[in-house]
Amino acid sequence: MHIYILLAVVFASLVVLIPIGITILVSGKNLKRNLSELSLKALAIGWLVLFVMFVTAFSLVMSLSAKDNGILMELIILAIVVSVGPTYAYFIEPIVQCSRRKSIDRYTFVEDYKVVETNKPRANAYATGILPFSKTIIVGKGIDEYLNEQEQRALIYHEIYHHKANHMLKFYLITMVIYVTAACVWSWYLRKLPGNEYLHIALFYGGVAGVYQIVQGLVQRRFEKQADLYSVQQMGSYAQISALRKLYALSGTPENQKAINYPTLAQRERYVREKAPGLPD
Repeated sequence: MHIYILLAVVFASLVVLIPIGITILVSGKNLKRNLSELSLKALAIGWLVLFVMFVTAFSLVMSLSAKDNGILMELIILAIVVSVGPTYAYFIEPIVQCSRRKSIDRYTFVEDYKVVETNKPRANAYATGILPFSKTIIVGKGIDEYLNEQEQRALIYHEIYHHKANHMLKFYLITMVIYVTAACVWSWYLRKLPGNEYLHIALFYGGVAGVYQIVQGLVQRRFEKQADLYSVQQMGSYAQISALRKLYALSGTPENQKAINYPTLAQRERYVREKAPGLPD
């Protein structure tokens, strides 16, 4: 019984400490603000689901190994089970969101993607969906109140580029490579270590979650800059930067605020001005 208590303590610690640890590394002087924006409830739920998914995959593989079903079968089972979470997040959930909300027609320049409004009163927008019919741009209710027409248009162009460049598909593939590779490493090497196998799962899983968070963050920072540049080029102005300034100010985020998944506002502005110089503000 004591090993399960220890496992629970280790897992709970990883859920809380790893995101905080990574936040500390990227926060600099803004540690307090970044920590205040962490949703420990969301992290705990998301990571718990992933942990259960990993445990299920490993348990099935161990069962198959005992019956000598071969490495190929183990790999197939690992890939199928470990893909459940990412597949839901990137394929299923966007279809549900797309089907539950009506399109809004004020952004007539958006031809290839559905634009819907979220019930949350935040002033922002984001892209979701991988399949052509599920590619959606979700806009917050408060966007009209804080951004003018040009800034809204620029923000939507930013999200359009995420779809045009298939960024969600790339995130999905990155996630799958990390998860399946990690599962294979554990299955064929780490499970041979002495001690309770599920304790090794918890420890190893914490490392995998940390690696994923860092890799995904580095990739997303690059994607955000690319989408900003596309928006600036489509608008023929720096309206996207103007929109970002307002959104940063609205959330109380300083221009040099570091984050795990996003470049600072100063970095984003410098990037687009270097790549597309001389445009009107």
